[in-house]
Amino acid sequence: MSPTKLVFELTPQLQSILQREIEATGPRRLHPWLSSDTKIVNGREIYDSSMDLPDLDDQKAILAWLGLNEEATERALQDYRDHLAGNVPLEFGPVLVQLDTPEETLVYNLSEMFISGIAKEWGFDEAEDYEGYVNSAVEIGSKPEFALLCGLHPDLKVEDGEAEYWYRHPPRNYVEELVQSYAILLPRLWKQRANARQPEEAEKVSDQETETSKPDLPQEGAKSEHEDAKSDSPIEHEDKSPEQSTEPENTKPDRPAEQEDSVSKPSVNLVSAVTYNPPSSALAVN
Repeated sequence: MSPTKLVFELTPQLQSILQREIEATGPRRLHPWLSSDTKIVNGREIYDSSMDLPDLDDQKAILAWLGLNEEATERALQDYRDHLAGNVPLEFGPVLVQLDTPEETLVYNLSEMFISGIAKEWGFDEAEDYEGYVNSAVEIGSKPEFALLCGLHPDLKVEDGEAEYWYRHPPRNYVEELVQSYAILLPRLWKQRANARQPEEAEKVSDQETETSKPDLPQEGAKSEHEDAKSDSPIEHEDKSPEQSTEPENTKPDRPAEQEDSVSKPSVNLVSAVTYNPPSSALAVN
């Protein structure tokens, strides 16, 4: 029997994903959108800044990250909206659940919409070789780069009995397993990203606080507002020298006594006798 042909073109990018899977010495089925040098500790991927993760509330992007093609994404989203609206009887689908965080809740429920949907449409269809499993995964709803991970490639080094076990299960099982594993991975990477950003945010806040706490020093040659107010006040410009004081009495001309009695003249300084009300701005002390 001739081998099955893939239903899509194996581009260089897809070929590199497949080759990475074949040559993997650690855990297999690394997410196709993650870098080949992704750090893995105890079988778990570690977040780094090169990872392009979907936004926490972008439902379409989340389903795409889980490996769904556009058609499968639309079906899952419609099922999710119907469940939110209460249009689906409990006996005809999964129940929406509440997990520890909103992010985990959304990812889990979206993935369950897809998995429950394909369970209704796909039974235990069999495939006979690697290409058959991959083609079935595409038909079920996987993107090509994800479908490549849903088959057991003949060049893979597997343990005794693994191939036999693999082919006892239908392609749908491996599509489900892949989606479920990435639905667990995504919230974990989100959390790692948030933890990685905390020191950066704290450093930014500290820099801003340091900048705003610096006192505004006056520039060289600049006057303070108090000094300007004092310099603008007319009182400061009054000439209080003795030359403007009233003349001594001995310099006054002699006048008849009756004239002195009829004219009463003050013997005080004219400037000090006038009550001056300067503008309030001139006396303001800042």
